[in-house]
Amino acid sequence: MQTSKTVLSQDLVYKYSGNWRSNHSSANMWNVYEENADYGSSPGYVMTKTAEPFGANITYGDGHTDWVPLSKLKQIGPTANTWLWSTEP
Repeated sequence: MQTSKTVLSQDLVYKYSGNWRSNHSSANMWNVYEENADYGSSPGYVMTKTAEPFGANITYGDGHTDWVPLSKLKQIGPTANTWLWSTEP
């Protein structure tokens, strides 16, 4: 059963091999690198070496979307060398 706490979708917020990947961060051209040039125009595929994410837009089971700052997200991974952040139900 979906509730107002069930996460349906959210912006990317995770670490892969120790580097952040996110849609919203303070990254700029001096602290970002692209893992694969084919994804150069995709903000979701940017990995940052130094910039922590600001947070994520999260859509819940009742249809509402909230901005959740990184300080309110919890690590819900890992799987192999990927660590995921989200809210908990």
